Amino acid sequence: MEYFAYVVAFFIVVGLLMVGFGYYEAHESKGESASAKLQRIREQRGSLAPQGMDGYDVEARELAKKFAREEEARLGRDRSSMTGLDEIIKALRVTARLEGELRQINSFWHAGELLVATLMLALVVLLATTLMGWGWFGLIPALACIRLPWVYVRSLRARYYRRFDEQLADTLMLMSNSLRAGFSFLQALEMVAREAPFPIANEFSMVTQEISLGVSITQALENLGARIKSSDLDLVVTAVIIQRETGGGLAEILDTIAGVIHERMRIKGEIRTLTAQGRLTGAVLGFLPVFLGLGLHLVSRISAPHDPSFMTPLLNEGVGRIMIAVALVLQLMGFAWIMKIVTIRV
Repeated sequence: MEYFAYVVAFFIVVGLLMVGFGYYEAHESKGESASAKLQRIREQRGSLAPQGMDGYDVEARELAKKFAREEEARLGRDRSSMTGLDEIIKALRVTARLEGELRQINSFWHAGELLVATLMLALVVLLATTLMGWGWFGLIPALACIRLPWVYVRSLRARYYRRFDEQLADTLMLMSNSLRAGFSFLQALEMVAREAPFPIANEFSMVTQEISLGVSITQALENLGARIKSSDLDLVVTAVIIQRETGGGLAEILDTIAGVIHERMRIKGEIRTLTAQGRLTGAVLGFLPVFLGLGLHLVSRISAPHDPSFMTPLLNEGVGRIMIAVALVLQLMGFAWIMKIVTIRV
């Protein structure tokens, strides 16, 4: 068992050295400064401006495509210093999707860096449980750490989508007022990309960039709906596409959809308020046994340091560790069940 702990410690040291070396290399290779990049974008902004509703001249399209290729090349040079690891990870379907989700939510992590950090955390947990005498039972929390990247990305993505939904109604009102003021639909999209807050400005900016590169408005809106998993946005995209095919007052349509979204947001707020007690109950019932066990262990150690603790049989005996593992599994199942009950979709 001591030999196993030494092997784990060796891999942890090697991994930390690799992470430190990658961090050093990333900061040594300076990329283009933010001010220089903004200046370069301003200089070429006039070339990328749309020339009309139906198409663009050939020269502007060629400049836009050239600019897009240059940006992609710069991003490729400025990405993670662990290039080889990133290439291996991108070849895997699951981790490639993880990389795409991290890029969408503008996370400073890359898939390779996040997975390496998770592996280091799993090894640290495995070493700690091994030194505590857990033996092979230490693999359970170590393997649980491997799930952390997807939990992290899922939480950030859910917050990203939630902020997008909260800003969508006001964005539709902004577009509706722009259309009434005489703006075209493309100009309304560009105004949202300039004036709206993050993240909706970022997504609409991608729509305008796709249109400037020759993608049709319908396809650009469908791409937006594919990136953002939102029923409200699907309603907006469908309504705009139908209006462009059949005609009608787009400003009135956007006003109606904005009112529907405002009402849904109000109902969601009421449901969240009414289910707050249930969510709090689930959290308390989920963490109470853990804190209670740690409290009993610490109190017994402080009050009688030379006497065995109440938790000693559970930590040192094989049957006790099995009981702890079963209890953790049941606690997680109960917590998930309660969260499913109090989660109401509108």
